[in-house]
Amino acid sequence: MWLGGNLLYMLDQSTVGNQVGSQYQSVKATETILSGIIYTNILPKLNDVKRFIGNKKILQSSVYISIGQNSIEIDNVSETMLIFNLEDIYEDRGFVYLKVKVKSIDIQVFKVSYADRDKIGIVWKEGKRIYNIYFNPEQNMEGK
Repeated sequence: MWLGGNLLYMLDQSTVGNQVGSQYQSVKATETILSGIIYTNILPKLNDVKRFIGNKKILQSSVYISIGQNSIEIDNVSETMLIFNLEDIYEDRGFVYLKVKVKSIDIQVFKVSYADRDKIGIVWKEGKRIYNIYFNPEQNMEGK
């Protein structure tokens, strides 16, 4: 569910073959460039997210994943727990957002990209990296 989508519409695919170098030009290996747009037909619902979170004011991440914008493989999967202090849950234009404070991340509003009975996920893009964090209910802490 990268960027919250379950469907990728490919806009372009181009492949450039090996290029032989010379003393004035370097050798270039074959490369394939793919570009597209992510869509979804399964938007998280505000009531599902609220039911998942309940009365909790503190959420712990269960999985923290990052990938480079042009990477084909996940670069970082971490079991490091991030603590999210929940301030608000709201819906805007059909999307659900969590307003939180978290120590190591400057962003305070996250779009919920995935929600079911077992977990919810948030996603954001920062620079050339895409981040996904999932929360499982049994790992969440009760708020004060």
